[in-house]
Amino acid sequence: MYRRFHSSGSVLQRIIIILLMLPTVGCASYYGGDRYREEAPRTDPRLLERAGVTAPMFFGYGEGASRQEAEAAAKQDALFRSAVVMLEESALLYGDQVQRIIAGIRNLEPYCIPGTLETVAWDRAEGKYQLIAGVRINLRALSDRIVSSGIEAGMIRDQVFGLRLPDEPFPEIDGERPLSEVLFRPEMLWQDVSRPVFLVSCSAAGITDAAFADTATAAARGVLVRYGFPAAEYDQMQQQAAVMDVPGVPAHLRLDASPLPYDYHIEISAETSVEQTGSSRYLGRAFITVTCYDASTGQEIGGAVHQTKAVSSTASLYGAGMRALRTGTEEVMENLLVQISGRITDQVHRGEQYELVFIGAAADPGMDEFISRLEQQAASLRRTSFSLDEIRFVLVFDGSPEELEKRIRRAAAMVPGAAHMHLVNQQENSLIFDAGRQE
Repeated sequence: MYRRFHSSGSVLQRIIIILLMLPTVGCASYYGGDRYREEAPRTDPRLLERAGVTAPMFFGYGEGASRQEAEAAAKQDALFRSAVVMLEESALLYGDQVQRIIAGIRNLEPYCIPGTLETVAWDRAEGKYQLIAGVRINLRALSDRIVSSGIEAGMIRDQVFGLRLPDEPFPEIDGERPLSEVLFRPEMLWQDVSRPVFLVSCSAAGITDAAFADTATAAARGVLVRYGFPAAEYDQMQQQAAVMDVPGVPAHLRLDASPLPYDYHIEISAETSVEQTGSSRYLGRAFITVTCYDASTGQEIGGAVHQTKAVSSTASLYGAGMRALRTGTEEVMENLLVQISGRITDQVHRGEQYELVFIGAAADPGMDEFISRLEQQAASLRRTSFSLDEIRFVLVFDGSPEELEKRIRRAAAMVPGAAHMHLVNQQENSLIFDAGRQE
């Protein structure tokens, strides 16, 4: 499983906007060099409305060998920060790609309103100019550039015409932190977070040809890797989920507690059709369905279907079908990732997901009180199964397995009859406890 940020919010859109709109607060540190703070830029009130403006002021940090280079870098940073807000929850999917798009812009004038550059503070240290500057962003031009690169998500997808955002608040310069640390860094959204791992497989009923199945899974994994998400191999998953010999733990619990090397499971189903249109020209089409499941609960979190256009090949009918399948899988995976991005990033920021198994707890009269106390320590707690032998829960907790074990022990110690609860097995994010009920 993967480490996640903790947040009380429910969607990444709210998190990004709050982080971008509020000045960063950090520990003071010594900063050398001569700093020059400028007055806050004056905003023409006629440009502002409650719903925002089409050319909002965003701030960015830049550095360079000359002041001109630093100003250009600050403009690019401001462009990227505004793009993060427009992308909403899809920022974690497309952030890297959008950053490359903006870095490739040579002429910034169409995207930054000329004459609106306002320097907030600047410094010269270690032979470089460093500055924070604000500039008004032409949202229409920037969104058009992003859409032309094949990205349509968030506000960009829904409001290509008439995008409006409020001005960013003027940054707070405390005189201690380096200028590079004043603004929240959108490119650090995944810092200290291991990206979720996806397992990709093909439905046995949906794709019966082994070569077609390999092509589809390889295409899907390629899209995931392109967006920075690790993709587990199916055979690797089977090997890592092997039953382990843990004394005192039933065999079915040993299997379920073995480490799952993925967070989400994507299943692919497809139908292909081919035809020959000439002596050496073949056309293939594919209808593809992809469904994504949460690995810990088995719950479906999203799906997408896609019908490809005719894909030509000069190899054979088989080659045309293979090419259509590969192309279609890549296209439908793009759609799926956009659809589930909000759900994934919401889970990322709520905390780490754990599976808890309590053996021999069903007959314990204090179990309800124990669970109530444990629930207060977690972002969420949900029972997934119940039997006389064991009770299972999925818990979201912002901390390590060791920290969670301490919380569980502490909660158990406060409940009569549960003080003897102890951990009998822990593999990755699956923990098995013996309720320790005294006869």
